Amino acid sequence: MSADQIQVTETEGGKLLSCPEYFDISVAAEFQKTLLALLEEKPGSVIFDVSNVEIFDTSIGQISCAFMQNAEKDGIQVEWKNPSEAVCQSAKLLGLSEIMRL
Repeated sequence: MSADQIQVTETEGGKLLSCPEYFDISVAAEFQKTLLALLEEKPGSVIFDVSNVEIFDTSIGQISCAFMQNAEKDGIQVEWKNPSEAVCQSAKLLGLSEIMRL
């Protein structure tokens, strides 16, 4: 995996998304496309591995929140694996901590 790509792997009953260090507008289109495909596929769960994320910007926050709302409607469980300090701080500053359940 390139350091600037999102990798999707199978887990028991769901999908694991390994997110890049720079999780920002440069990968937003790829991220949105990946999440739309997951909504169509309807896995039991989606886990975002954001443990190595150093930059998390507004575009990714907005896409994440929209996905979480749609996933919840479809019965897809969403969780954040080991969120980095950057992810937690950005979500807090953007007012998204509660929606993202961080």
